[in-house]
Amino acid sequence: MSDGGPSGGKPKADAATDATVDGSDGQCPALLAAYDSYVTAHQACTRDADCAVLDGCDCSVDWVTVNQAAAATLLTMRNNVFYEHSCHSSQECDGPVFAATCSAGRCALHQLPSDQYCGMAPSFAQIELSPSPWSTGQDVSVRPSLLVSGWTTDRSVFNGSLQLRTYPDDVLVPGQGQLDATPDDAGVATAGNAGDSLAYALTPSRPLQTGWYALRLSLPASANVQIAQAPLPSDGKYESYFRVGSAPYLLAVEAYPSTSAALLPKLILTFSEAVHLPKPLPIAVTADGVPTTCVLNDPSQQAAEMLQLRCDPPVPATAIERVSITAGIASAADGTALRNAAGQTRFSVELGHTGGRWLWSEPSTKPPSF
Repeated sequence: MSDGGPSGGKPKADAATDATVDGSDGQCPALLAAYDSYVTAHQACTRDADCAVLDGCDCSVDWVTVNQAAAATLLTMRNNVFYEHSCHSSQECDGPVFAATCSAGRCALHQLPSDQYCGMAPSFAQIELSPSPWSTGQDVSVRPSLLVSGWTTDRSVFNGSLQLRTYPDDVLVPGQGQLDATPDDAGVATAGNAGDSLAYALTPSRPLQTGWYALRLSLPASANVQIAQAPLPSDGKYESYFRVGSAPYLLAVEAYPSTSAALLPKLILTFSEAVHLPKPLPIAVTADGVPTTCVLNDPSQQAAEMLQLRCDPPVPATAIERVSITAGIASAADGTALRNAAGQTRFSVELGHTGGRWLWSEPSTKPPSF
């Protein structure tokens, strides 16, 4: 059974990081050739900033054409994709983010996205688990559920698909499951409403106690679904965790470029629940040991699950970026202090670089002990 938790620590460099457009790394020459051919014809530039990041969401590249060209020589790879589903509003603009540089007047591929695949994209149904994996601060009356969109076949496969168990005791929580009809715009299922979306919810027979819980999903191995932007494991089983009661901890830190892939002015911290942000903000950032000033992107922000910072001077993409947190950040609900998975209130993390991303994520595959 696969764990639904974050994976990471300092990411390790992979073969895709230094891949070139000639496909010499042997991973996906058809993808690279199709991408290079299209960009050669359509992406003029005068400087790196013109094409430092080619975003698959803005239609600057015709990803349908690129996919078709790549798939033409990869007909046996029908179960794989080379782009991530990141732009749900427009399938025609859905593609990966490529870092590129300006070379001889055109945008040339510099490095591949973290997930490199080949071929045409299959049609996945999307599953969203609630509570979201690794969240804390859930109420005792929470109803674990899954929301499914893009499902056009037999809905009965979802009956009994969810199971709730205590963690780490692994005791089944009794309750009643119900398959509802299509959720409306507010995410509320309306009985009798036909469509390609559905909700399956578990109602525990009694209020939940404070502590961690494992939410286990079990579907036929042949189910063509994605969970939290990841394919369903081959055995059809998936497990995620959430906690009733506050216990905020840091899940991930990621740095982002802006106009140039060489600089990282943006920093996003993700927490397991909404936290209160004291002033001054107890977060320090260094690049190769040299401090840089990072402030809230929204100065009026007082509480959030996701914290967006802007750093000046920006952190060079080649630098070792370290983020340190001192005491003061706490749960917005009840003031429980923020900790890392080891239980420390003062700690630091180091971002790693792989596949075009500058990222640190909590390396635990099981819930922390607090």
